[in-house]
Amino acid sequence: MNKRKTFLLLVSLLILVTLAFIWENSLLPREDSLEKSSMVTDALRPLIGLLIDEENVTDHFVRKLAHLTEFAALGAETACFALLLSNRRLHGFFHCLFAGLLAALIDETLQLLTDRGSQVQDVLLDFAGLLLGVLLTYLIARLRDRGKAARL
Repeated sequence: MNKRKTFLLLVSLLILVTLAFIWENSLLPREDSLEKSSMVTDALRPLIGLLIDEENVTDHFVRKLAHLTEFAALGAETACFALLLSNRRLHGFFHCLFAGLLAALIDETLQLLTDRGSQVQDVLLDFAGLLLGVLLTYLIARLRDRGKAARL
C-alpha cells in the first residue's frame, strides 16, 4: 500500500471515530448527557476561565463549544480526505460541507430518539464549526502548496 492510500485509510478511520463519538453522545439519555456535560464543564472551567470570566463558563456554554469543536475537527478531517483525493477544486470543498451538514442533521435527529429534542440552532452551530475546520484545512493546504512552488 502506498503512502497516500495509507493516509486515506487513516483519515477515513478518524472520520468514523469522530462520527461515532458525536453520535454516541447524541444517543445518551438526557440525565446522562447532563451529568457528562457537568463533569466536562468542571474540568474545563479553569482553562476557559483564563479567556473569559469563569462565571460565564456554564454547562450551556461548554455544550455549545463542544458542538463547534467536534464539528470543526470533522470538517478538518473531511477536508484532509478530499485533499488526499487530490480534490482541490471548489466541488471538493462543497462535498465536505454537504457531508458535514448531513452529519449534523443525523446528530440532531438521533437526539429525537432519546427525547432530548432537536434544535436548529445546534445544526447551525455544527455547520459553523464544520465550515471553520474545512476552511482552515484548505487554507493551510494552499499555503503549503505556495511554499512548495516558491522553493522550486
